[in-house]
Formats: sequence, C-alpha cells, structure tokens
Amino acid sequence: MMPYIDAPPKQSGFLGDVSIVHNPTRSDQLAGIAYDIMHGKSRVGELMGSWNPDKNFISQSVEILPEFQGKGIGTKAYEQLAKSLPEGS
Repeated sequence: MMPYIDAPPKQSGFLGDVSIVHNPTRSDQLAGIAYDIMHGKSRVGELMGSWNPDKNFISQSVEILPEFQGKGIGTKAYEQLAKSLPEGS
C-alpha cells in the first residue's frame, strides 16, 4: 500500500492542499494503480496508471470533477506522483 503523500505548503490562490492517496480498492477494480486526488479533505478526482515491462510508470488517465478543472489541481497531482516514484520511472 502506498503511503499518503503530502502536498507542498499551501500556496496563494485556489490550489490550497492537493495530495494523492493510493486507493487499493480502485487499483484492484481497474487492474492498475489508482490514486484519489484530494483537495484538502475532499476527493476531487482520480489518477490511474500502471508499470510497464521497463519499470516505468505509465499514466493512463486522470479524472477531475468539472468544478475543479482548470485550477491546477491535476498538475499538482502529477507533481506529487512524480515525487513519489523511484528516480528514472
């Protein structure tokens, strides 16, 4: 199980606290690796991917609720994901 990954300190503007949390139930359902995208304590989306044979993480989809789109939350989620992966992934 992947640990909870904290976002950087709160920034000005809407972004606030953005983090990703591994979701083992969705991972099993999707036969991949699924993360909940959190804005503060609210689940606002999902990021899903898998490992390829070369041991690189392949992002397959990102879904963010419409009211949270266009606000940089997906970008912050990908930044958190990149920080959590082994170097070279």
